[in-house]
Amino acid sequence: MKKVIIFSLMFVMTFAMSGLTALATVQTQLIPQANSDSTDPIRVKAKWEMLNLVSGDPGVGEQGEDDSTVAGAQFLPPTAGWGANMNYTVCAIVHGPEKNIDNIDRVITEIYYPDAPMHTSGHSFGGPTCNDSSIGISNDDGIEIDNPSGGCGAKIEQNFLHKLTQIDGKNLVCEAIRKGGNDNLIVWGANEGYEEVCNDTDGQLTKGYAAVYCADKDLIWEDPAGDYKVDVFAFDKSNNQSAVFTNYFEYIEMMGFQIDFNTVNYGDVKISEHKRVYGDKCYWPGDSNVPTVRNTGNVRLNMKVAQDDMGLGYQTDSTTWNVEYDARVGDLETDWAYYDPFGLKGTTPGCGDYTTLEEILDLSEIEEMDYSIHVVEKFPGNLTSYSGTMWLSAVKADFEVCE
Repeated sequence: MKKVIIFSLMFVMTFAMSGLTALATVQTQLIPQANSDSTDPIRVKAKWEMLNLVSGDPGVGEQGEDDSTVAGAQFLPPTAGWGANMNYTVCAIVHGPEKNIDNIDRVITEIYYPDAPMHTSGHSFGGPTCNDSSIGISNDDGIEIDNPSGGCGAKIEQNFLHKLTQIDGKNLVCEAIRKGGNDNLIVWGANEGYEEVCNDTDGQLTKGYAAVYCADKDLIWEDPAGDYKVDVFAFDKSNNQSAVFTNYFEYIEMMGFQIDFNTVNYGDVKISEHKRVYGDKCYWPGDSNVPTVRNTGNVRLNMKVAQDDMGLGYQTDSTTWNVEYDARVGDLETDWAYYDPFGLKGTTPGCGDYTTLEEILDLSEIEEMDYSIHVVEKFPGNLTSYSGTMWLSAVKADFEVCE
């Protein structure tokens, strides 16, 4: 009986003690402050670009990857050529005013072309057809656009960045990028770094003082190679603006061209007379007997040509070629370039055996290629036809200087 009474008393006392701590009061206070007097304003702490899209699998682009080990972001153009896009993501870490990300109203990025001309007549649209139209840049996720036609540092577009969840943002920065072998991708502000945002105890992404904001973007295959400027700035809900954070990413140079022919048929040729074969500017649907070339890279280029002797050999002096050629890009009479065979039929040209043609192919430009042949002295062997091989290559041409 005594044990029962003691147990009951202990139960009552425990209940009574619990009741003493069931309610607590805490004093609160604040100090009125003007919006302009904030001691901890909104600010962009860091920013970067990475491959592919935030909205794709696994949800944060390619987990902080780019196409180079060099610090910052470098992207290769799409290898598919005409009509293809290079998808990338712009991201930033933004610190909320007074450590409150809920007071971030909007985060904005502005993207600018390199300091190089882009096009002489705007973007081609709808593919390289004979009836192509040309339009400016389209913008399906922005709030304004300058519609530049010449590059030269012009603004491409202005877009909103969208906030990632706290878990996705921290995993992207602190795990995928910091520990994924590409930790030099992010460009940090002064006195900022991984420790300040990723520390498991008081890191700003850990505590939720800051958040990661991203937007999906793209460049097309014909946008010019070079350094693209990217600005990011943010506003709080009192419309106070942060300082502008600027960095650059590189669109890596890639030279490429396509032709719509695999044969140049000189047809009936007479000794000592030049025979010309003319191309046209119609790539698709084109005529394989009418040569056309198009630039499919993101740099300007000059075409190069080499050709063997087609079995026509030397003149009777055994040292002077019996055949000579001309070629040009475009239709200017002054652009014809004379060249001899590089060697006898069946040989392969080296780097020094090509002749560079004068006319420059601009970005996305389609042009005709014209050829001529001159058999000087004879048709050796009395054959009914002669054949050989032509090789085409290209060399990068410099961009024009912006005014």
